[in-house]
Amino acid sequence: MATISTQIDNFTIQTVSGQHSLIGDEPKEFGGQGLGFNPFELLMASLGNCTIVTLTGVAREHQIALEHSVCHVSHKQNRLCYGPNDPNQRALKMTTLIRHIQVWGNISDAERDQLLWGAEHCPVSNSLEGSITLRTTIELMGRKRVIALNESGSTEPPAGWKAPPTRTSADGGSS
Repeated sequence: MATISTQIDNFTIQTVSGQHSLIGDEPKEFGGQGLGFNPFELLMASLGNCTIVTLTGVAREHQIALEHSVCHVSHKQNRLCYGPNDPNQRALKMTTLIRHIQVWGNISDAERDQLLWGAEHCPVSNSLEGSITLRTTIELMGRKRVIALNESGSTEPPAGWKAPPTRTSADGGSS
């Protein structure tokens, strides 16, 4: 399916794909109205979205007890830029995408590694490969914590709930 992007006003862009629509914009400090994602944020959102969809598929295919996942994506760029009016913007590019994934569930270290491999080979990762450096980490969070609202409206863990033990991953980080 194709997308169509149309300028609405200044840097505000509406992109349509089938029945879906989103707004892209530049932040106010760069002359936009701050109404939507900037282009780099859209690319990072695409990577995060594809990563989680792929993790879900890998978990289903291999019967991994994945309960929940979160993908944080940030970037490094080759130069400082002050928005689309800055002439340096023409040479601006992302040099590295940093993806940190958190997964919840009764997941072994081997299954975590299988999920990591899947994330590193999601279609968006494959498409970006060779054009940009992708660094990926995955953190095993244990079982998803279910929070119940008590009668007073405060959040407390359910009776008998215990925090899962933390483990240290091979790279020395806590997982």
